[in-house]
Amino acid sequence: MATPAPRPLRVIFFRTEVGNEPVREWLLALPNQLHSLMKTKAPQNAHRGSDFRDFLAAEGILPEVEVLALKRVVALQLQQILVQERVTKTELASRMKTSRASLDRLLDPANPSLTVASLGKAAAALGRKVELRFVPA
Repeated sequence: MATPAPRPLRVIFFRTEVGNEPVREWLLALPNQLHSLMKTKAPQNAHRGSDFRDFLAAEGILPEVEVLALKRVVALQLQQILVQERVTKTELASRMKTSRASLDRLLDPANPSLTVASLGKAAAALGRKVELRFVPA
């Protein structure tokens, strides 16, 4: 008896008020090497009943994906605050006493480099504070 072809998984992505789909955009922006790892065929039903984190861990890409996701969340939060507070990038860079290019790297969801110092400067410039926690894995 022939094994039936797997059915495509229908996914509904989170959509912002302006219609952007940040998670879809983030997945499409992942480096090609991660795309190829996610497209490899697993044995039939290997991940049935498990969650997405288990799948990423089994593929050996969980740490990289978590870092990129964290950076994406930070960048999106900063961009939302800029819109809410009506602060331009140039004005924020001036408040942070840094260059606009440096701020653009901080706001770039695809750029994983992020320092606590730059995050703290951005928060202080926006009248906010940063909370970092270590939680069990």
